[in-house]
Parts: sequence; C-alpha cells; structure tokens
Amino acid sequence: MQAASRLWIALLIELGLCLSLPGILWHGGLISPALAFLLPPSLMLAVRCALVAGSFAFAGFVQPGRTHLSFQTYAAMVAKEIAAFVRFQYLIMSEPLRKYHGESCVATYSKDAPVVVLLHGVYCSRAVWRPLIRELHARTGLQVEAPSLAPVESDLTAQSRSLARWLDRRHAGRPIILVAHSMSGLAARLCLAVSPAASTIRQLICLGTPHNGTLIANILSTPIGRDLRPRSKRLAELSRIESNGTVVSLYTEHDNLVVPFESARLPHARNIALRGVGHMSLIYSREVLELVTQEIGKSVGMHVSIAAREP
Repeated sequence: MQAASRLWIALLIELGLCLSLPGILWHGGLISPALAFLLPPSLMLAVRCALVAGSFAFAGFVQPGRTHLSFQTYAAMVAKEIAAFVRFQYLIMSEPLRKYHGESCVATYSKDAPVVVLLHGVYCSRAVWRPLIRELHARTGLQVEAPSLAPVESDLTAQSRSLARWLDRRHAGRPIILVAHSMSGLAARLCLAVSPAASTIRQLICLGTPHNGTLIANILSTPIGRDLRPRSKRLAELSRIESNGTVVSLYTEHDNLVVPFESARLPHARNIALRGVGHMSLIYSREVLELVTQEIGKSVGMHVSIAAREP
C-alpha cells in the first residue's frame, strides 16, 4: 500500500473518532454547534502536537547529555517540527491530486550533466520534497528529481533495489548526487555497495539517517521497521562497509526520531552536526538547505575539474 493511501485511511479513522465525541456532546446539548464544529480539527491537531512533543520527551529522556537549549529555542524547535509533520502529511495525501513537477526542464540538460536525486524517508513518498525541487534547481542550476521507492513496508534490500532500478532506467551513465532523508540514506548506502548503478553516484548526502538504527523502530513490526532497529542483521552488514569521501552525513543533536542521535554519525564519512532541529524539519530547514547546496556545489566543482583534465 502506498504512503498516500495509508495516510488517507488513517485520517478517515482519526476523523471518525474525533467526530464522535463532539457529536455526542452536541446531541446531549452540552456544547454549542459552533464548538462541535471546531472541536474535531482541534483534537486532530492536538494529537499531532502530542505525538511530536512525546517524541522529543522520549529522545530527551534517553539522551540526557544533549546540548541544553533555552526554553524559547526548544519551544521554537518543537513548533517547527509540528509544522513539518503536518506539512509532510498534507503533501503526501495531496500527491495523487496534484501534477508532479519533478521532471521540469529535463529537455535542457545533456546526458552528461549531473542530476540531483532526492530520496524520501520511511512511510513517505517523493511528495515530501515538492516544495524544494524547484528551489534546489534554482540554487544549483542542476536537474532535480525525487522518485518514490519500493512499497513503504518493504525492507532495505527492496528499497535499494527499487532505487537502483530507477537510476538505471532514468539516468544510466549520468553523474548522480543523492540527497537522502532518514531511512533512504541506508538504502542508498546499500545501493552504493552492491549495485552497478553506484558507479555513477558522485556523492551521497544523508540527512538524519539512522546508520546504527533507532529505538523508535522497535514499535514498527514491518520489514523496514525490523531493519531499522539497533543491532539488526541488515545494519550489521552495512556497518562492515566503509564509506568513502563521497558520503556526507548531516545529523541533528536534537533529533526526535533517530534515538540516540549518535546513530546518525557514520564512521569513515564526513559528519556535520546541527543543533535545535527536529527530524522532519531537516527537510524544510533553511540552514540544512544552505548546507546541502554547498555540498552539491563542491561535488559539481569536483566533477567539472576532473572532466576538464580529460583529453
């Protein structure tokens, strides 16, 4: 089942539950019709606020040694994460109703020009990148695309194969820069290790990728959830693969879904630490966008200089 279908089903169930209580209270004359109308969306927003706040509380409880933030900074971080959570849900659910713009300006690029490929995290789709595709294209001057990987429940092996097939089908032989959020960083690393498609990947930029697993995955019983648990068999296999200089890992010390946050540090890669940013906010953070743009610029500059020396 695709991410949009799952979210629509969950939303309808949640809406039904949130309508039942106000309906009963209104029918009993305990609240006004206006309040009965406003209460369901308020309850739905409260659920999302509680989920995000709970994830930060859990992450802080198991990692008491993180850098201390002021109350104002911490509150702003939580508020931005709630906004990012609501935003990515809206983007995924509205994807079937909107035209996909990830292939704009394709005709203006040669087959030798680099392409930036944005990869989504677990239980998401390419839709989460929609606000950034055109902006990243404008900043870098490169073609930018965002595919949806294998079915959201599938394991890392299936995700990496899905990525390899997509790269071979659309960009065989072209220089590729991967920007991977969360789980997709693991799928991309696996693709780099075992797939022929890896030969043209110039750089992998990971955003909040749980390279050593996350405790949050213990609540997921799906194949991908089991792969993301600390000390899982798949992560143990990946840990034996040394990452070269093509891999950059951006992680946040206040990640609310990668727990502990040190799991996002990757040995033998270049690690860049951030503070005061939540997990989903990594996608929409202006600071992260600046860093990603800089890293892509370095990669493109390296590719151009090498090409210039070829006879």
